[in-house]
Amino acid sequence: MTRRISFDALRLQRSTRFPLGKVELPGRSSVITIDALETRLHRLRLTAERLDRELRTVPRRARERGDALAREVQGQAETRLREARERAESLRDRVVAGVESTLETGPVATRVESLRKQVGDRIDAGVERAVAALPVASRQEVARLQRKLDRMQRKLRAMEKAQSA
Repeated sequence: MTRRISFDALRLQRSTRFPLGKVELPGRSSVITIDALETRLHRLRLTAERLDRELRTVPRRARERGDALAREVQGQAETRLREARERAESLRDRVVAGVESTLETGPVATRVESLRKQVGDRIDAGVERAVAALPVASRQEVARLQRKLDRMQRKLRAMEKAQSA
């Protein structure tokens, strides 16, 4: 005696017993005993429970993996930034050295030196004209007067010595 049952019967609790010992499932040619069906149902429940536990850990594992990826990407970004900064500094140093050498030896340097000398000469000439217009003695005149004073002081000391003796 075989009885056909639908899959709705699988939803019944494990404690439910069928009156007959064998069940024929629709679409299958073999006959399954109730004990075998209960065993399969038990395995399905265990698998569902295991999957449920694993699914509960998915957010935590995803967060951990995301954090690990973020640290990895941040490390790579820092490395690339450091390398780019080093390349930029090296390029800057080379450009500065090239510009400095051009300024020191190139036509700009000779022109700058020429202008500096011309400006210095003009300033000196202007100062000399300004001093000449003022009633102030020049250094040469002061030095000449200082030498005269020194000679006069020596003569005065000599005369004082001669009078006291």
